[in-house]
Amino acid sequence: MGFLSLLILIGAGVVASGTAICPPMGPVLPPPHIPRDYDWSNLTRTLDQFVQKSVKDGWNNTLNSFSVMATSAEETFFSYHHSAPLKNDSGVQRLDGDTVYAIASITKVFTVLAVWLEDRMSLDDPIGRYVHELNNSEWEDVTLRLLTSQIAAIPRNGYTFDNALQASDLVELGFPELQLSDIPPCSLAPGQRMCTRHDFFASFREFGFTGAVGDRAAYSDLAYILLGYALEDITSLTYEDVLKKSILGPLGLNDTTAFRPGPGRMIIPSEGAFWADVDWANYLMFVVDIQAPVRALTDQEPESAQLERYPTATEQQSMHRAPHLES
Repeated sequence: MGFLSLLILIGAGVVASGTAICPPMGPVLPPPHIPRDYDWSNLTRTLDQFVQKSVKDGWNNTLNSFSVMATSAEETFFSYHHSAPLKNDSGVQRLDGDTVYAIASITKVFTVLAVWLEDRMSLDDPIGRYVHELNNSEWEDVTLRLLTSQIAAIPRNGYTFDNALQASDLVELGFPELQLSDIPPCSLAPGQRMCTRHDFFASFREFGFTGAVGDRAAYSDLAYILLGYALEDITSLTYEDVLKKSILGPLGLNDTTAFRPGPGRMIIPSEGAFWADVDWANYLMFVVDIQAPVRALTDQEPESAQLERYPTATEQQSMHRAPHLES
């Protein structure tokens, strides 16, 4: 059956797979070949047993919903859905292939793929070549490759989720009161003003690099915002339109978007309405069957299956067209 990939979509929890190690497919791990008449009932029984016994293992199956899908380069041949008994009433009450998940950080996949598909960009170019705010000697060693690889020494979140936004709560715990100038002027937090591009780059003067560029891995959401700005600047399109033109449109992913859908299409944990109510802009993507550059997309299974197949179907052509993008 050729290339096999397994996509696990989690509502509010993680299904661990023991100590299994899955290296990238290639000479070390050739793609598996599975007969078309393979009996998947064993996997269904295994997942049923996991759900039934998960409480003993410390995973709450009454609060956490999830979907599992197995897809090849040609088709989706297995799906499984667990609908938690306790869910937010504003969301769907039963999962299926059209349920929308808000998945943190899946947007990074779309951002890197969009960079990879842009003929005018090279992973070994400095970010300042595309983002004029960073076109200076301080940033000349920070390449797109380092940003995508999380080794560019870029701060993790910047203003987003800054503890100063909960200053009143911290004062009650004994911390000193903050001056107004110490509190971020914008954030994704509820009730805060959304940051502009000017706000974003002004914050860099406060945070700076976290270490030597290229020295070690350090997770950063801001690195991917920079990649998103680079895509916008070189294409003269918004990030959302970049995704539509290069990925979502060609794959027919009509339900994957940079904007949250109505809650009636989403699976929302009983205490997770915050994730569905806040306007995350390009910080969270919503994916169906896969929202935009920083942390989250929304995903439906049929669409995420198509995204899974896309790199397989285009790998040889894209690698031949842009060898400098190999990593």
